[in-house]
Amino acid sequence: MSIQRFVIFSVLALVVLGAAQLGAADSDLSGIFKGNDQPAKLAFVSAHKGTPVAGKETIKLVFTEKDHSKDERRELKALFGDYGSALVIGIQPDGKIVTCDSVHEAHNRNQLARLRRSR
Repeated sequence: MSIQRFVIFSVLALVVLGAAQLGAADSDLSGIFKGNDQPAKLAFVSAHKGTPVAGKETIKLVFTEKDHSKDERRELKALFGDYGSALVIGIQPDGKIVTCDSVHEAHNRNQLARLRRSR
């Protein structure tokens, strides 16, 4: 479980650093999100207003393998695997991570059920 948190933190850190350089035309963003030792290719990202957590506003970052930009229910559909592997991260304006959900194509439903029971 700590490896998953490390990967999520790494991806988020890269997003924040990448966002600081949005003005540069040749900015790159990279990171690794693995499931069962198989990397996911999260090529698409969007940011939108999330629901408040503990009375504070949140920003949802949705990372997916397939283009989700035209879908208004991108967060929900990403979590059901409609866009392949996905990370959905909720952050507050001060940078605190308050939610994180992940779906990986390499995980089957039995593995996901065991993960949920072990929490």
